Amino acid sequence: MKSALLLLGLLTLEDTNHLTSKAESQFDQGHVLSLEDPELAGKAFKDSAELFTLLSTSADIDQARVHYNAGNAWYYAGELGHAIFHLRKAERAAPMNITIRQNLAFARSQTLDAFEEKSADLTISRHLSISTTAWLFGLTHLAAWGLYAARRFGKKGRGLYMITVLTILFGLLTFYQIMAPKFKNDGVILAREVMPRMGNNDAYQPAFSMPLHAGTEFELIEIRNDWIHASFVTGDTGWLPANTVGLIDGPSS
Repeated sequence: MKSALLLLGLLTLEDTNHLTSKAESQFDQGHVLSLEDPELAGKAFKDSAELFTLLSTSADIDQARVHYNAGNAWYYAGELGHAIFHLRKAERAAPMNITIRQNLAFARSQTLDAFEEKSADLTISRHLSISTTAWLFGLTHLAAWGLYAARRFGKKGRGLYMITVLTILFGLLTFYQIMAPKFKNDGVILAREVMPRMGNNDAYQPAFSMPLHAGTEFELIEIRNDWIHASFVTGDTGWLPANTVGLIDGPSS
């Protein structure tokens, strides 16, 4: 796989199109086989996922689309961690895409580890999606211009100040929701199961009473000697082997 990744940069557009067609064909084949032979279906989905993952390393391809396809293929291949990882990358590339966000939300609902966020983290930006705040920004923006026009033609145009404030608020909130993830290095557990440690090797005591599972997300604190220091939504932290996780800003896995 690594040698293939290196060669991908030398592929022509025709080669890339061929690989894309093959990946899509394997994905369709997986669905055809799913009712007849689940084992062969799983292999077809995995082959498709690996091809889409390979394609995602090319800078000349639509990153949102290829990671979205990779995420869906990995999901059907039974690799939830890889599915969420690639759907997160797709979301990073196209944060306003509703379909990507819906598939990501569904994949997240399948994870085994249930964390309760601290109340301090439950801000308005977590309750409103990007599409909702963008829609509210557009609505209040139009309303503000309408009220401004009314004043220009001698009408009262009441509420202009309040609507203007709301327009700025929703505009800033939308901008924050789009840009904030770009300044954080988040990650996803890819291994089926892994026990976080209190330090950066296996000699340290477990940081949790139970192991964590594929698909669990975290925020990177630091990397040290092939270990990842991770922070979870509860505020708890632990060290994970680097080969058991994928970083959203890192290479495709």
